[in-house]
Amino acid sequence: MTYNLIHDEKELKHFFDEVMPPLTSNEVYFFSLSARNKYLSLEEREHFGLGRTEMFERTIVREKDWNKFLKKIVRYQTVEGGYLTKKNLPIPEKSIVVYFNINPTNVLKAYNEFLGTMNEYFMELGLNASKSGDIDNVSKRINKMDVLLMNCLQRNRGTKHYIDVDFDIPKNQDWILNKFLNNLKENNVTYYVIDTKSGFHVLLKRDTIKYNFTEVVKNLEQEANTFRLGKMISEQHWEIAVNKNGMIPLPGTYQGGHPVRIIKGV
Repeated sequence: MTYNLIHDEKELKHFFDEVMPPLTSNEVYFFSLSARNKYLSLEEREHFGLGRTEMFERTIVREKDWNKFLKKIVRYQTVEGGYLTKKNLPIPEKSIVVYFNINPTNVLKAYNEFLGTMNEYFMELGLNASKSGDIDNVSKRINKMDVLLMNCLQRNRGTKHYIDVDFDIPKNQDWILNKFLNNLKENNVTYYVIDTKSGFHVLLKRDTIKYNFTEVVKNLEQEANTFRLGKMISEQHWEIAVNKNGMIPLPGTYQGGHPVRIIKGV
């Protein structure tokens, strides 16, 4: 069996052409897989022992080239057994999400952080040369330099093209989303709406925002939860907030079995 993570190549191409920002010098695109426990039943969680497999198979694309972009995503579709849980069982396909950083990574910033941390490790190694326990500890961290580098690439943003507002709400309550979109239209903000498994992501073009939209987001979340409580809707707190990590499920791929799509754009 092979992992089937792409639901629509045309949707991927649409995202690549219409939404993916350009790269400047020293910038790359950043991708990652994530395995989410919340897409499994309680029995499946116990059986597979997924644990906190939050981000793995992190990778970059160095230029805006459709074939290279597609190749990276296709490579994620490895055979069963390519991704294992802590119990050495294949990670269930329905738990896997392909994430994309909406803003590019600045490799110079990433390398600067990486170099600084590695220098600290080497200094620590020299200072503890006579303490075998301390040497073993820092040596283990040095041996994970590939993990550190990917952490640095994931964190260090380059040009900030987009802000992401995450609507973690029931799909049948999209009046909340539409109220926000009407506000964006009134203020001439360019945006894209992405339909995900647990709600919607709204990508806002930063250079078109000329007002304090965060206050609107805060008030809208309060209004939504006041409505929820008034209607005695049992679902947990509905969250509407700026997504600070800047990662979204990639349109054209599956998120917990749900096909992620771009459904609106202005």
